[in-house]
Amino acid sequence: IWTAAIRHIGALTSAIVLLAELVFGVVIACLFLGETLSAGAVAGCVMISAAILIVGVRWRRREIVKP
Repeated sequence: IWTAAIRHIGALTSAIVLLAELVFGVVIACLFLGETLSAGAVAGCVMISAAILIVGVRWRRREIVKP
């Protein structure tokens, strides 16, 4: 499935989706399963979210500039 996704939506978008799955999995576990987060888990989620935002902004700028 992963290889098919890369073919259809591109490697960058596939990578963003893969990283977002980690964060959403943690959030859903906290909300629905009552899991608690350690400081390291929170820091990891923040860093992954920041990476997604940075890559997304750079990707959009590249798409806008691209002729």
